[in-house]
Amino acid sequence: MITNIAAALVTPQPWPKAAEARVEVPLVRRFMVMSQLVLIFFTMGVLLPSLALAKRIAPAKVEPVIHQGVRYIAPNDHGRRAYIEAWDVRTNKKLWDLTVFTNRIDPTLEQDVQWVFIKTLSVQDGTLIVTSERGETYRVDLKTKTVTQSEQPNTALEPAVRAEILALQHQWATAIERQDAAAG
Repeated sequence: MITNIAAALVTPQPWPKAAEARVEVPLVRRFMVMSQLVLIFFTMGVLLPSLALAKRIAPAKVEPVIHQGVRYIAPNDHGRRAYIEAWDVRTNKKLWDLTVFTNRIDPTLEQDVQWVFIKTLSVQDGTLIVTSERGETYRVDLKTKTVTQSEQPNTALEPAVRAEILALQHQWATAIERQDAAAG
């Protein structure tokens, strides 16, 4: 019996007939195509939720300003409240912080696309000039820490910001629709 098994292992097996070979090749191709589709759907299932959460780009990094030994920074860590911090350059201790402006949030819209951050800081004649992403300019008197908004906001930036918000809302809605279509 052992010789029969050894003989079977050594004896070459006949090639499949042409008709059988033709049937096996399409099955292998179908299997490969199906496995690729499964991989694509799996990848989309993993990536789409992360795309749906990416609603707003991160705010620009605001360069700090140093004036008379004090470093003024805009942390831009939350879009509802735009504030500045004053730090002693020599001791690196926080002296104070001040809210420059707040954002009223419409509860019927996505919150993060309504956030407005500080875009630039500069100092002129003892006054800290704060510019928002919407082009609105605020003046902070560094002696009294009072904030006043400029009379003439830079409205040239506002249409660009509105267009960016609309584009982000559209991307978010499209990603949700694709995710729902893939799930359903």
